[in-house]
Amino acid sequence: MPPKSKVSQSPNYNQILDWIDEGKSSRWISRELKNQFDESIGHVAISNFRKKNIADEALEIVDTQLKKESKEKADEEKKKESKKQEVIKNKVKQVELQHQGDIKVQGLAEATAKQYR
Repeated sequence: MPPKSKVSQSPNYNQILDWIDEGKSSRWISRELKNQFDESIGHVAISNFRKKNIADEALEIVDTQLKKESKEKADEEKKKESKKQEVIKNKVKQVELQHQGDIKVQGLAEATAKQYR
């Protein structure tokens, strides 16, 4: 496991994150740490931290978005399949009712034919 960066170990870590979120430059943050807290962290260390931190956050955002889209797509497919099953079920019912009607008509036709024989 690689060692933690100076930024990660800083007692002013949260303040550094706030400044990064506010869009302050790495040089500005380095200078303010020295002026306000007498802490020396070079702008390159802050810049490297910022790049890694932003890259990790971006990957997390992309991963979350992909999971969300994948779930939405799966839900949509599930709805389509459910709708398809409902249509099939209704068609089967129609065929069964039609078949029952055909049997009744056939029976009625046979009964009528017997009457006239």
